[in-house]
Amino acid sequence: MPRPNNLIEQDLNMAPFGGGPQQVRFTLEGGLSILLYNNSGAPILKGTVVKADIANDESCVPVSAAGDLDPIGVAEHDIPTGAYGFIVVAGKAEVLIDNVGGCNREDWLGTSSTTAGYATASALPVPPTAAVHFQEIGHTLKARGSAGLVLAVVHFN
Repeated sequence: MPRPNNLIEQDLNMAPFGGGPQQVRFTLEGGLSILLYNNSGAPILKGTVVKADIANDESCVPVSAAGDLDPIGVAEHDIPTGAYGFIVVAGKAEVLIDNVGGCNREDWLGTSSTTAGYATASALPVPPTAAVHFQEIGHTLKARGSAGLVLAVVHFN
């Protein structure tokens, strides 16, 4: 994998223990993010829901459509193809939702069944099924009137 050379390069060079790029950090929104490599073949946009790349070590790819069951995080910022970037794995993050009508505060967020890399917001499913449980990525903290980025608290099962 090539050396990181994207917009966050200066952050990556601030390794507190001198052993290479910074591997973990807290975000300005209040999330915890980890460093992963975008080996997906396309840029990953801020807020994209990602999963581990099964073909490459320490890499991620956007979740596929149809309610992917393996989300691990949300892109903290745009990550160019073939570059390192930070993925929020817990706490607050902006998440891309595909709901045309937007969402309400405290809506349940799960992987989209129609749009790869996006989440879908809905009223909390009661009780959630096993499949729905593994699609869950968190809950919205703000309301939004259309599709796009929404602030959420993220957690992964």
